[in-house]
Amino acid sequence: MRSGLDIGDATYGKVLGIAFVWAFFALLILGLALAAQPRDSLARSLYLGAIGASLLAGILASVADHLSPATPRGVADVPTGITSIADESLLRPLAAVLVVLASLWFAALATSRVDRSPQL
Repeated sequence: MRSGLDIGDATYGKVLGIAFVWAFFALLILGLALAAQPRDSLARSLYLGAIGASLLAGILASVADHLSPATPRGVADVPTGITSIADESLLRPLAAVLVVLASLWFAALATSRVDRSPQL
């Protein structure tokens, strides 16, 4: 009997999927942190909203696989992600959060680039 996870193990796939999801959203947060320097309250609130939306999307994407229905008989060869995509209970909220995240991300970037100094 071997210890550790086999590459064909379902737990290995879930851990790898969750790690990929969080790495993706961490990369989005890092990209915004490097690109935007929020100077005023509007830019700061959009920046924090984008970070919050990234965290919410990461949570929704992480839990989507755990709330999926059990794999039907005869579908043992199908990867676990495909069966969870068929369950739309978290797919629509995740899509909505991703749209909000994209809007907040670009808005935070745009407002951090605007010069709000008084014109003479």
